[in-house]
Amino acid sequence: MVVRSQAEAGTGPENGKHVACIGAGPASLACAAELRRHGFAVTVFDRNPLAGGLNTYGIAQYKLRPGDSLREAELVRAMGVTFHLNEEVNDNTQGEFDAFFLGVGLGAMNG
Repeated sequence: MVVRSQAEAGTGPENGKHVACIGAGPASLACAAELRRHGFAVTVFDRNPLAGGLNTYGIAQYKLRPGDSLREAELVRAMGVTFHLNEEVNDNTQGEFDAFFLGVGLGAMNG
């Protein structure tokens, strides 16, 4: 199912909990979308300037265009997820969230 709007996504009522997803790759995007459907506030952090992780930076363009991956991230953003790109978490971040999802992916890639 392709979600095109927040209303279509069926986000649930806010439950007062806030989760940080570390990494903005496919796993964190899926986690963030699912958490929003259940009423969680979600913030996604990634040290890269663009969301999508491996789908944006590592798959050959003839298989998956980076723009497709970025559109998926925008759909998640439209659900109310906050993104902090080009930013790493630190010790001060811990107290701001009720839980963390670690979707750090492959890390450094051969370039």
